[in-house]
Amino acid sequence: MKAYKNRVVMLFQDGTIMKANWKINRQKGGLSVQTERGSLSSNVNYDWTWNDTLSLNRLHNVVAIDVSSQAIFSGGHWDDSLLIQSTSSSGLINQFFHHTDTVTCIALSSDCQYLATGSSDCTCLIWSVKSLLNSPSTLTSLIKTSAASSSTDSSPLVTLYGHEDGLTLVEMSLDLDLGVTASQDSYCILHSLSDGAFIRSLEFGAVDSPLIPTMLRITSGGYIITYCESLHFHELHI
Repeated sequence: MKAYKNRVVMLFQDGTIMKANWKINRQKGGLSVQTERGSLSSNVNYDWTWNDTLSLNRLHNVVAIDVSSQAIFSGGHWDDSLLIQSTSSSGLINQFFHHTDTVTCIALSSDCQYLATGSSDCTCLIWSVKSLLNSPSTLTSLIKTSAASSSTDSSPLVTLYGHEDGLTLVEMSLDLDLGVTASQDSYCILHSLSDGAFIRSLEFGAVDSPLIPTMLRITSGGYIITYCESLHFHELHI
């Protein structure tokens, strides 16, 4: 759930979005609320269904909501795209095809100026939110090659590499110039956001008993907190 001024946007596990506006009538002392219900997985003109391999209990990892710019960014779709939907209407704003496999995690920077998208293609892309929102729309074509050749202004700023399996989590700290990615290969990798340079990697579990990070946070003090789980173990690492 995200709130901004007099607007709130809520995402449910089935992909349904509820948007609500409220207005206070100071003369009558009442509260007027208008709600709108929609879906991230379908649209009047396009069928944006979730990838079959995406677990619904991980849905929050592939959606980022920026209420201030009235945009919802979503991955996890069957066509490997990044979609941008408006919070103020049920329409789609744009789509991007820079990943070669399903987008499995998304994160916004604290100032909502940058977006990170991780994928099953083992890469993480760092985007300028302003460029994504101002890019010419590619929704007039469903052909990936046409969409991918759209304005170069919407190309990713940095690509982060290093994992040997699909990404599950991503977090950013602009103050620390730090991007952290987690993967099914049981590693977290630390990168410089400014140039994508590799800093170091963190391994969880052992070769015969790997732990998969399922939660990831970067604190303002520079600590990286991960929650890992396997069939028999649940661990919190700081």
